[in-house]
Amino acid sequence: MKSTFSVSQRKMVMLYDSKFYGKIAEEIQNSECVDVFNKYQYISADERILALHSAEFNKFVQDENLNIIRKKFYASVKTTANYDGIGTLMAAKSRSIEYYFDIPMLKLPKKLRKIPRDFRETFPRTYSIETRNAILCRIYGELTSIKEERLKAHWRQNQQYAKILLEYLDYYWKTPDEDRVITGEHMKRLKENLVHFIPAQDNYN
Repeated sequence: MKSTFSVSQRKMVMLYDSKFYGKIAEEIQNSECVDVFNKYQYISADERILALHSAEFNKFVQDENLNIIRKKFYASVKTTANYDGIGTLMAAKSRSIEYYFDIPMLKLPKKLRKIPRDFRETFPRTYSIETRNAILCRIYGELTSIKEERLKAHWRQNQQYAKILLEYLDYYWKTPDEDRVITGEHMKRLKENLVHFIPAQDNYN
């Protein structure tokens, strides 16, 4: 929900969702904040990485954790080519960088802070009944094929935090009242939904 672009040694342009993060300060006075922004720049930098001092540069280049994340990010970048009869258009596409590091000046809404990092994920900003139903399936879907107790416990936690997530998203999306009603037939379909549990991959937070 944010993008940053460095425009000088001391200034950057930041695009962010004010409904999600609220009003933020116009000046960054927290050195930890600067360090985190630099990490994100390093992860996504395409052609050049600049630093005032070599020690600062080496701190990022020699950080094994950052390099793993950087490699993972670039593995997701794809280039496509289209020919319209006149010229060839090259387009680079990639997923957004995951929220690997907390940014002190961009605080998650209080309700979402109740969700542990391992259970956080991104969802579309624009409302759709399909996305909401997917979250409802996660909340009410019954495990039928999972026997291992550790995975069952993890799924139950996931259901608990999905309820918190949906409560926030309904506020954010301004979900229509009629879409919030769960009929008996709808609940039956949700409970019968076959849940395929896939353990989360290791992250680097």
